[in-house]
Amino acid sequence: MKKILFILTTFSSWFILADDIRVVTEHLPPYQIAENGRLVDGSSYLIMKEVLKRANIKAINEVMPWARAYEVGLNRKNTIIYSITRSPEREFLFNWIGPVHQMEYSFFSSKKIKS
Repeated sequence: MKKILFILTTFSSWFILADDIRVVTEHLPPYQIAENGRLVDGSSYLIMKEVLKRANIKAINEVMPWARAYEVGLNRKNTIIYSITRSPEREFLFNWIGPVHQMEYSFFSSKKIKS
């Protein structure tokens, strides 16, 4: 099974001021690495940092527990949330920007089931 982590946004309009944008994520090594409540490294963090730079958007990445980041991303306009798995249940809840990572999972089990 492949799992793709995405950057997404709840932008109400693509023509907004950079001051209106909030960027939220969680501490999720090796993708987002936080120290003392501040993002310092991670592959998704570096991608997001470059995306914001190229878009000329000055925004601070806020680190918070996943449930809170998801709630903010879901309910507050002009919010970018990363990294998040794109799923059929979430498909129409957000405007998806694009993938940042792709992961492949495999599940294994023994044939014998112990009772």
